Amino acid sequence: MSIEKMQLVNIAGKLDSLDRVITKCVESGCFHIESASSADLEDSGLSVLHEENPYRETLEKIVAVDLGSDFKFRRTDYSDIENESLESLSEYVSETSEKIRLLGEEISENRNSILQYEQIIAQLKHLQGLDIDMEKLSGCKHIHVRFGRLPCDSFSKLAYYEKDAFAFVHYDVDDDYYWGMYFAPVECLKKADKIFSDLYFERIWLPDYVKGKPEKEIEDVNQKYSEAKAKASELEKRRNDLIESEKERINKVFCRFKALYDCFELRSKASVLKDNFLLVGFVPAKQAENFEKPLSKIPGVSVVIKPPDSDVSLEVPVKLKTNKFTNPFSLFVEMYGLPSYDGFNPTTLVAITYTLLFGIMFGDLGQGLVISIAGALLYKKTKNKLCAIISRIGLSSAFFGLVFGSVFGFEHALDPMYRSLGFEEKPFEAIDNVNIV
Repeated sequence: MSIEKMQLVNIAGKLDSLDRVITKCVESGCFHIESASSADLEDSGLSVLHEENPYRETLEKIVAVDLGSDFKFRRTDYSDIENESLESLSEYVSETSEKIRLLGEEISENRNSILQYEQIIAQLKHLQGLDIDMEKLSGCKHIHVRFGRLPCDSFSKLAYYEKDAFAFVHYDVDDDYYWGMYFAPVECLKKADKIFSDLYFERIWLPDYVKGKPEKEIEDVNQKYSEAKAKASELEKRRNDLIESEKERINKVFCRFKALYDCFELRSKASVLKDNFLLVGFVPAKQAENFEKPLSKIPGVSVVIKPPDSDVSLEVPVKLKTNKFTNPFSLFVEMYGLPSYDGFNPTTLVAITYTLLFGIMFGDLGQGLVISIAGALLYKKTKNKLCAIISRIGLSSAFFGLVFGSVFGFEHALDPMYRSLGFEEKPFEAIDNVNIV
């Protein structure tokens, strides 16, 4: 395969036709636009347009809509919303985004409540068996109490503070923590808080509604916990249903604004003189005629197609010509740099040598088929060229595995098949000599 032949294209017309021209260029999918150099602009008296893209803000707003971590914007047909005004579409995005945001905040608040209930229940379970009224305990005027847990390593260090005016009472112990509470007079509370903070005491806040005995309060908090869990499921369902019902339309709105944004960005590539514009770029030679036809229909627009070397100040873009098999291997070629326009396209050579060498080095029928299937499935999902390469070299591995008689490392698994085909043994012995120590 060679390098795609290009043609130089000059498009000129009235400035009020620029947007239509750019739209046609973008729709063609084959126009490589060039920017005029500063020196050329000064010599010819031309200038470039310096404008703020009016679609940037809306596009950023669309991208910021929380449609889930697995959602990705994709190219799609948006012809059914082309007649809707941009203002109404922008307003629709804002309203939908606000609905999703409010549901997200409600879900977050409810999730925090669930976490709080879990902590309260865990703390109250450690208090079970204590015949105390929580309201009376926390309502003391001269002594304050703090509930929480203290790491086992820190518990032994309390002996260093035995002269300080506080008391720590633990009512449960597990492998890592002493669950308990410490008491301190009001005037010594700040010092006690500092000491326990240094000892990595993790305070657990009991809300004001926890007033009775632990056993009774556990029942009440469990009820609130169950209600919060049920509400969480309902809120998640509402948000998922909203996203599911709106994501396709939002994707279409994104595609429309993205097309408008990209077209407007290309305005800065145009050279301008008074109320006239000039666009310069390259198209593949085989597509030049089809590219010219729709542009020529725009009133006042002229299209001139020239050989690619007509303007020595411009570097001709390089497009590698590939077929269905070799196309993914252009990834490796582009990784190291493209050849010159008049150079040699090494993609086919890379594809053949890489595929053959991989098959020879890792020849295994079973593993090769697994690799090939995995690569094909991943490519179908991600459209990543590397996955397409894996699919191809997996088939090469399977082919040479068939020649070597290897299936998942078993070198003689295919011997019966070879005998049935009239061979005395497999065609090629991959492991002919093994040194044993």
